[in-house]
Amino acid sequence: EREVNTMCNELKPCPFCGSEEIFVYLKSTNYDKWCAVCEICLARGGIGETKEEAATLWNTRMRGGKRK
Repeated sequence: EREVNTMCNELKPCPFCGSEEIFVYLKSTNYDKWCAVCEICLARGGIGETKEEAATLWNTRMRGGKRK
C-alpha cells in the first residue's frame, strides 16, 4: 500500500534524474517502515521508522561513505 507524501516541498530533488516527484511510502514487505522513492527513476532513500525519518534520510547525501 502506498501513502502519498504530504511533505513534497521538504524533499530534495532526486540526485540521479533531478525529478521532484518524490514520495514517501510504507514498505509493502514491512508495514512499519517508510522509504522515499523517486517516481521517475525509482531511486530509493534509506528506510526509516517514520515518514519524517525517511524524508531526512532522502535529503541526506552520502559522501565518501558518510552521511553529510
